Amino acid sequence: MSTQEKTKYSLCLIALVTAYFYFSSPDDIVINGDGEINGFINKGREFVQGPSFWDDQLVLIDNEIIIESKYLERQAQDTIYLKDILLEEKQEAERFYREYPELRPTQAEIRAQNLRDMADEVESREFEVELLATSRERLKYLRALRLAIESE
Repeated sequence: MSTQEKTKYSLCLIALVTAYFYFSSPDDIVINGDGEINGFINKGREFVQGPSFWDDQLVLIDNEIIIESKYLERQAQDTIYLKDILLEEKQEAERFYREYPELRPTQAEIRAQNLRDMADEVESREFEVELLATSRERLKYLRALRLAIESE
C-alpha cells in the first residue's frame, strides 16, 4: 500500500470518527459530580459538538429531575394500586372459602399470616424510606450538576 493510499484511508477514518462524534449523542448523563466528562468517546463528542453537547446534557438532566420530582406521586399511585390488588385478592379468597369452607384457614393460621403481613409492612416502609432518601439525594446531585454545567 502506497503512502498516498495510507493517507487517504487515514483521512477517511478521521472523517468517519469525526462524523460519529458529531452526529452521535450519549443516551445518559455523562458528566460526573465535578462537572467532568466521563469517557474518551464523550470527550470527543464534546470537542466536536461544542455547546450542543452541553445543551443535550442539560436536557437529559432536566428530564431526570422531572422523573425524580415525581417520585412521591408515583409512590402514592403504586400504593393505591397495590391496595386495590390486595382488596380484590381478599374478596376472591372469601368467595373461594364460601364455596369450599373446609379449606378456610384456622384462627391460628390467620393470626400467623397477619403477623407475617405486619412484618412485611414494616420492611416495606423501611425500604420506602431508603428509596425516598435515595431519590432526594439524586435530585440534589442533578441540581448541583446542572448548576455546574450552567456556570461553565
